[in-house]
Amino acid sequence: MKIIKRAFLAISVCLSFAAHSQSLGNLPSGYIGYVGNPATGVNNSYTFSFTAANSGSDYVGFAFRQDPAFWSFTNPSVTAAGSSTNLLTNASLTAGGPVQVTVNSGTQTIQAPTNWGVWYQNGTYPAAAGTWQSGQWYDGAVGTYDGIYQGINVNSGITYTVTFNALSTSQAGSLEQAIIGVYAGACTNVTLAASSCVPVTSSGFTPIAQPNQTVNAGNPSAPPVPPTPSAPTVVSTANGTPTVVSTTADGATVATTASTRGTTATAVATTLGATAVATAVTDSRANQTAQNLNINRNVTVTSTTPVTTVTTSTTPITTVTTYTTPRTTTTVTTPTLIDTYSDGSTQTRTGTPVTTTSTTTIVTTSTAVVNEVVTATAHTNNVDVASTNQGYSTRIDQFSKLSSANNRMNESLESDPYTRIRVEDGQIHQRDLSGRDYNFYVTGSGLKSNTKDTYNYTGSVFGLGIEKLIDPTVLVGAQYNHGQVNLSGDQAAGTMNKDAVGVYVVKSFENDVMVKGDIGYAQNTYNTAHSLPALNYGNAGSANGTDSWAQVKVYAPAVAGFRAFVGGRSESNQIDAVKETGSAVTAMTYAAVNQVNNSGIGGVRYDHNFNKNWAVGAEVGYYTNNTTASAVNFTYHDDKNSSVLLKIARQDVQGQAVNTASLQARVNF
Repeated sequence: MKIIKRAFLAISVCLSFAAHSQSLGNLPSGYIGYVGNPATGVNNSYTFSFTAANSGSDYVGFAFRQDPAFWSFTNPSVTAAGSSTNLLTNASLTAGGPVQVTVNSGTQTIQAPTNWGVWYQNGTYPAAAGTWQSGQWYDGAVGTYDGIYQGINVNSGITYTVTFNALSTSQAGSLEQAIIGVYAGACTNVTLAASSCVPVTSSGFTPIAQPNQTVNAGNPSAPPVPPTPSAPTVVSTANGTPTVVSTTADGATVATTASTRGTTATAVATTLGATAVATAVTDSRANQTAQNLNINRNVTVTSTTPVTTVTTSTTPITTVTTYTTPRTTTTVTTPTLIDTYSDGSTQTRTGTPVTTTSTTTIVTTSTAVVNEVVTATAHTNNVDVASTNQGYSTRIDQFSKLSSANNRMNESLESDPYTRIRVEDGQIHQRDLSGRDYNFYVTGSGLKSNTKDTYNYTGSVFGLGIEKLIDPTVLVGAQYNHGQVNLSGDQAAGTMNKDAVGVYVVKSFENDVMVKGDIGYAQNTYNTAHSLPALNYGNAGSANGTDSWAQVKVYAPAVAGFRAFVGGRSESNQIDAVKETGSAVTAMTYAAVNQVNNSGIGGVRYDHNFNKNWAVGAEVGYYTNNTTASAVNFTYHDDKNSSVLLKIARQDVQGQAVNTASLQARVNF
């Protein structure tokens, strides 16, 4: 059938093509975009967009025409600006099956995707109409268009992006013979559920199945779900011709005599004195965050001007003898309203009668006028108050930043005996093969962080240590380190000084498993300062603190120089309470800190001896407190009993990176 219809259509298309070269033919207007006659067999991705003109139920639809072959349509998606959520139901087109629908020729069964409506070009149900296949809509409509649509909920003014994939199984002879039209617009009733969406007639398409009629797709025995009926609604209201009844009655004439005061004519003379100006400045705390203390400066300027006013008032007094005849007119107006409903019917109804009364008076008068003159002097003050507010802020998180830097320094003070020893067959040896039991070493390090939240810091660590080989399987050691951190930020600064001692032990086993344990203790001094130059405010604070920690790492047997390891670390930190000195408005009080942090550790270590003089080592570890530590070292051993080591290390935690360079000298004895 499709071949016969295409043969007939080819004649009409050639005639149309001659007059409308590269036209869109009978594609209904109102599309937001179209795909026209692409290359054969290429599964392209297409993207279009539209901005919702109203809130409620909108439809997004796709219309297909492919005279010589078929379209394969997959992966439709509709997303709102700033969101990745696909608003389409059954967007993968994997669910579907037969569903009964009613067309001009009666009830028939079509293959439809679940929760999708099926539509066709107004007035024409095409040959070779589209059908659902698992994961795709397969459509080869000839001469006119059919396709699928779905209702979605939209918000006015929001832009939505439509994407899909389409493959043409054969390229047509002209553009209008192979087109996919993409449509979006308001449903006939935007207040109904999106699943009950019926596109407006002006869209150019007629649904043979609404989305809520395909919920049973794949269940041929289920009857079709009828569209949701709706009662006729009022679409317009017009005013009919009102009924108006008026009556008029005259009252009895009354003669009265009255005196009335006319409009007073006033002459004013004003004299202004010298203005006095008073300015008041008040600074107060506004809201506070973990990072900033906000200060509000209020400047109030009060201007007082004395005013002397002399007022001369002239009031005409009129004595009137009046002959009055009242005339009252009463009008009753009954409105008529005509309602027109959506089914074309009309209904006329009567509104609430409105009664209005107006009274006019017929007056005959005789008038006598005299003037009353009054002079008054008043003394007042013109007071003008102008108040302005200006916001300022100062950083107050120096102790928090120094505490974080303190934790990173404590982690970096972990012992590193593997740079000075080697393990073979479960036994520990000095790397330089000297056979001596003691190592004495000194270390100097410099560190620098990147800038985060306007802060960065630099620092240094100087230390010395000694270790002894107790037996071929046990090494013990002790070390002392002095460290300093200098914090620099946005009109804020701080320093920390640390004196730390630690002991460690390394134990090897016959299966080449190694265990290393560290314990340490440190005493710290903290000094901070922050300022608010715009208001000439400044504050400083200081505190003492202590740290203690314990750490264990278990290293797996070496494989080609690599050892995986796991472990744990527990660290306790105490900092005294702080009350800042300096400006009272911005002075901060910090509570004492007493906290314990526990974390797991996992990573890998690599050691390699190039020869008896040169060696390299590296270690990368991840702490469950979101810290990543990595280091690489190069060691030179002379032929006697000494060595020199260069170590480069990096710590990363929550966007803060700390880079350290260390130099170590060792002597055996």
